[in-house]
Amino acid sequence: MRDHAPSRELDAAAERASGAMIRLGWSRLASQVAGQIARFDCNFETYRSIGSQIGKLVGRRPHPESVGRLVREMARAGIVKHGRVMLGQKPEGAKYASARGTTNKTFNWRAVLEKNPLSRRQKRLARQQQAAVLRERGELVKPLPSCAAPRDSSRPRHSAPPTPYTPAPPADLAEAIGTAARALERRGWAAGEQAGPVPVRSSAARERPPPD
Repeated sequence: MRDHAPSRELDAAAERASGAMIRLGWSRLASQVAGQIARFDCNFETYRSIGSQIGKLVGRRPHPESVGRLVREMARAGIVKHGRVMLGQKPEGAKYASARGTTNKTFNWRAVLEKNPLSRRQKRLARQQQAAVLRERGELVKPLPSCAAPRDSSRPRHSAPPTPYTPAPPADLAEAIGTAARALERRGWAAGEQAGPVPVRSSAARERPPPD
């Protein structure tokens, strides 16, 4: 049988947090949201799930956006510490990943001048109990295996780009080019030379006076 934190102790933590919020002048709904968050060491329920739990207690389920707005207001006031958990990431203290994304929400007991009634062991069991319930609802799932291939440690991390590969010409084309080059060499038309022999004028021709 799984060892769970006694529900009466979790209820006592929620009632103490709710009472502290009422004394500080917060609304009834804000106190209920704070109590549901304080029920666990770190609450990673979605706003919709928190609203559903409040609806079971008071008979009226608040809108998820209203719950989220109150959580953000309490976070700005320093009463709740919260951080975003993206899709596929593990919430704080959870072994499974979030199926749709959620937030880590921790009630700051010092901000309301109260002490958390849960012991360290009870906090750990409360997180496990919360995770088990959320897995049954499909809000927590097994994390997907990493598909990234391991990096080859023998290769430098920042290596120069590879030299572009120039394919060799086909065998018949290479043979035709070679035959043409040999024919040009036999005719004395090597690469860089003129296309024919350069005419040479004799010195006598250069000194012959022009006709009268």
